[in-house]
Amino acid sequence: KRFFQIYLLADDPILNLADGYIFLSFYSFKKYKLANKLHLDGAIYPNKKSYNLKNNLKKNNKTIFFYSGSMHKWGGVKLLIDTMKYIKRNDLELWISGPGDSKFVQKAAKIDNRIKFHGLLTDDQLKNLYQRADVFLNPRPIKMPGNEFNFPSKLFDYLAWNKPIISTFTKSLSPEYKNILHIIKDNPKAFAKAMNLFIIKKKINQKIDELFLKNKSWKNQAQRLIFFINKIIKKNRLKHK
Repeated sequence: KRFFQIYLLADDPILNLADGYIFLSFYSFKKYKLANKLHLDGAIYPNKKSYNLKNNLKKNNKTIFFYSGSMHKWGGVKLLIDTMKYIKRNDLELWISGPGDSKFVQKAAKIDNRIKFHGLLTDDQLKNLYQRADVFLNPRPIKMPGNEFNFPSKLFDYLAWNKPIISTFTKSLSPEYKNILHIIKDNPKAFAKAMNLFIIKKKINQKIDELFLKNKSWKNQAQRLIFFINKIIKKNRLKHK
């Protein structure tokens, strides 16, 4: 029996010749001129609201902006901390959660009581915050080396809740996300402007397409993967007859 090699790639380089390639990053997908390749960045889990969790986070009529992700430099958390210096109003809170070295976030939270650090959460605790948030934030630095390969998987968590998402646009994202997200530049002033605008108007420039959400279901993405694998197998069998 012949075994087929299909590589799942998150970044460079492509070392060996395989029968097929699956790219998480749109940048890498476009970069390599290969016959059998598929761009598959992930899918959206359907959200399930948690009604049994303790109601211990009262919003007090403040607009909640939420970042969920790692504290490393690729995530862009420092950008959000700097953003708060440009926002002079008190009718908002910036919630931050995730793994990694959070000393700089905790320090900022002590200085600015609008910043709330929630640490590393369980799935239920995180779901609770998703439920309460008004706007999600994805501040990945555009020119940070490595972010062209690094797809921000938290976008799928955000999209499941059908709420506004303020985001930068890194090379790892495919063009289909340009209307789905409210795209801005990766600097604190741009984020401050977008956040202020949402507080005032209660909406931002974002069109969440129901067809996009449907196509990004795990069922549909799994079918794309199965079709891709079957196509490679069929093509190779015909070649070796």
